[in-house]
This record gives sequence, structure tokens and C-alpha cells, in this order.
Amino acid sequence: MYSLLIFDWDGTIIDSTGRIISSMQSAALEVGLDKPSEDTVREIIGLGLPEALQAMFPVITPRESDLMRERYAYHYIEGDSTPTALFPYVRETLENLRAKGYRLAVATGKNRRGLDR
Repeated sequence: MYSLLIFDWDGTIIDSTGRIISSMQSAALEVGLDKPSEDTVREIIGLGLPEALQAMFPVITPRESDLMRERYAYHYIEGDSTPTALFPYVRETLENLRAKGYRLAVATGKNRRGLDR
């Protein structure tokens, strides 16, 4: 029997798709890059930010990449204080698993600030 259960964060525990899309689009416009489509951003969810930026903007310069990371982090973490919703029944499921004695953990490509947000 397993004693530790590890869950992915984005798209499993929280429904962060809308926030990721809006943050990425806002950051791109601020940096002067073309605004990526919603589908383009959806395709990179789950990648680390450097890999995501390279996939969306293949000719991005190092300076633009640094600016994108900065502006994306701002929009995702600080720019909107609205809590990101859990998927339905996630809280109850996690509480039930914990009550049964499972240790619970999260695996994510987010940094700690993004996860805490």
C-alpha cells in the first residue's frame, strides 16, 4: 500500500489555465512580443517557464526572455489577487485522503512563490 501520494498542481489540483493564459498574454504585450493565442499558451502549460517561452517565441532574445519571466511572474503572482479555484471536489478528496493517513505532496514546475500564490 502506498503511504505517499504526489499530485501535479496545474490542471490537476487547481484550474489555473485562465490565469496562466491572461498572465502570459499581458506579459508578452508589455515586452513588445506578439500576443500568443489561448491555444498556444494552453500547449505550454506544464513546461518550465524557460522551455515555455522558447516554445512560444522561438526567436526570443535573452533580454526579452528575462523581461517575460519578470512580467509573467508579476501578473501571475501579484497582478491579480483573485484566488485560483480548485477543481470541484479536490478539497474534499485531499481531506479524505489525509484523514485516511496518506502523506500528500505536490510536484510542480512552479517556483515556491507561484505555488504559494
